[in-house]
Amino acid sequence: MAASCGFHDLAFSMNETLAQTEDAGAWTEKDARAARKFCFLFVLLVAAALSAIATANYLVNPHGQYATRWIDPMVQTSRAEKIHLLQAYENAPEALVLGSSRSMKYEPDYLESKLGLRFFNAGVNYAKPEDWLALTKFYQERFETFPKMIVIAMDIHSMTNGEPPDARLLVQPELAKHVSHLVSSGDLWRPWGSLIGWNQTKSTFKSLKRQLLPPESSGPIESFRSDGFLRYHQREAQISEGVYDFEGPLEYNKNEYLHYYNRYAGVSDVRKKALGEIIASCGANDCELLVFLTPLHPRLADYLREFGDFEARKADVQILMNQLSSKHGFMFRDYSDVASFGGDPSEFVDGIHPLESNTRLVIDQMLSERHLPEHEPASSNVRIDRQQAGKESHYAVQ
Repeated sequence: MAASCGFHDLAFSMNETLAQTEDAGAWTEKDARAARKFCFLFVLLVAAALSAIATANYLVNPHGQYATRWIDPMVQTSRAEKIHLLQAYENAPEALVLGSSRSMKYEPDYLESKLGLRFFNAGVNYAKPEDWLALTKFYQERFETFPKMIVIAMDIHSMTNGEPPDARLLVQPELAKHVSHLVSSGDLWRPWGSLIGWNQTKSTFKSLKRQLLPPESSGPIESFRSDGFLRYHQREAQISEGVYDFEGPLEYNKNEYLHYYNRYAGVSDVRKKALGEIIASCGANDCELLVFLTPLHPRLADYLREFGDFEARKADVQILMNQLSSKHGFMFRDYSDVASFGGDPSEFVDGIHPLESNTRLVIDQMLSERHLPEHEPASSNVRIDRQQAGKESHYAVQ
């Protein structure tokens, strides 16, 4: 009897355990369904949020990277503006100034007074050789001729292998088609990848706030003349009133350019190719080419020497350009040091943008050396001291 009771107790215990196991299994499956539903809803919610962010960034377009133009971008749109100005010309200007924003204060009328050619300043923000090439080809397509002279105001970091093409070039169809052979698929997709980026999203909110709550306007900050020359309305007014803050913009340049030079490991092969195409086109079309390195404020140059690879990268560009100018017969000069053209450090609005009193001195110095034999003054025929440069250059004069 006792054995019988023990057997029944064991059977009851086993059945109870089995029932609990089945109940546990049923609860686990229920939890799994709930978890799957939660994950689906979470992914759907995240996808909807990212889609909303991407749509807002595309429509607002704060960085000028897309075709939409419903709201004025937070950045300069000089490529589109220079195209518009060139399209307004009935007769082609005879010569071009190419370069970044650091070239925009080289006056076409001053150049014309010295050279007798009608110039257009085609400088655009953050320009690199692919921009120079695109603008030159656009000019050629627009006017069915080639400039008689091209002056390139070349920044040392314009040859960097650490920066992609500017998205504002790639979104401008009149220009982008001329450099498609220089642009990688990664370069083309980069602006789309930034559609959900935090920096662009912040700019979208700032742009919408500016649109909804516009600040009190005291007139345009800056604008282009019909010949492409840049006028600093607010800055120059503040300078004339003696209230301009130079230190703030200089500090911005220090951070900006240190970032550039930290990513600048050497001269880009793609940008050498773009520059080579410009040189070849000038040779084929009897166009005189003048190239010079743009000046920096001495305080910015000193800062970059101390913390960045400025001297090494400058040496790379000097050697490359001296080799090219010797081979192809165009003029190249280094005016990155203010002393090289007798410039005035007080005539800058920041660490990189000289005012007209300095740009005229650069032009005068360049033209005074224009007809020297082989365009080779003693100052540019120097073998770079690598220890002084701080780093080994990627090029060597043979």
